[in-house]
Amino acid sequence: MPAKARTALQRWQHDKKAAKDMAWLVGVDEVGRGAFVGNVIAAAVAAPPVYFEVRKWGELFHLIGDSKTLSAEQRQQVFTHLTSTRWEAPLLFATGEATVAEIEQHNVVGATCLAMDRALQKLTAAGLPRAEFAADELFASKGSNVRILVDGRPMRRLAWPHQGIIKGDDHSHLIALASILAKVTRDAQITLLGEKYPQYQWQNNKGYGTPAHLEAIRQHGPCLHHRNTFLKKLALNRPGLLAD
Repeated sequence: MPAKARTALQRWQHDKKAAKDMAWLVGVDEVGRGAFVGNVIAAAVAAPPVYFEVRKWGELFHLIGDSKTLSAEQRQQVFTHLTSTRWEAPLLFATGEATVAEIEQHNVVGATCLAMDRALQKLTAAGLPRAEFAADELFASKGSNVRILVDGRPMRRLAWPHQGIIKGDDHSHLIALASILAKVTRDAQITLLGEKYPQYQWQNNKGYGTPAHLEAIRQHGPCLHHRNTFLKKLALNRPGLLAD
């Protein structure tokens, strides 16, 4: 069995075990936290235990992993299957985002929590029960049958009982799906935005601080979609030369 297939199976087995005795297991991840431009996008994918009894992924199963390890074409294949397939078991998924203005106001960690909260709120609107906090444990739930797994360390500003998993997309099937959903969504958003600002080459760098992107900022100045706080650290926050 190829290495990626073994890893995908391990992620599946991890979540199958985590979903035991739960009504729902939820994986949450974000994309764009370290970018210089654009919104932070979070995604949440929720599944009941019965989802882990039937694998409806076929040849795409081995691709379900860290979105950064996949090609754009592979990510799109998984994204299309996730969002267009009719699943035998209920499968809920949603994205949420925080704007550049919110990143400036709340810092990127606070904005990430806003984006995650918005994705989870959409799931509750679609039928996911809202867990309650235990009185004495920030990251524990009281009598809840929903378990939320978040990529990375637990986040105090995320007002949902959750478990943080370092490199969660390496360990959890649902976090990996969330990472792909968030990545494809944000890449499409940045690519479309880049058509208005071709000098920054966002179609290639997706808003991250590559040498070409940094040089373009030095030459043209930042635009309204750049994160000014990030650019301050690099002394690149001179007034924008471009109108929105």
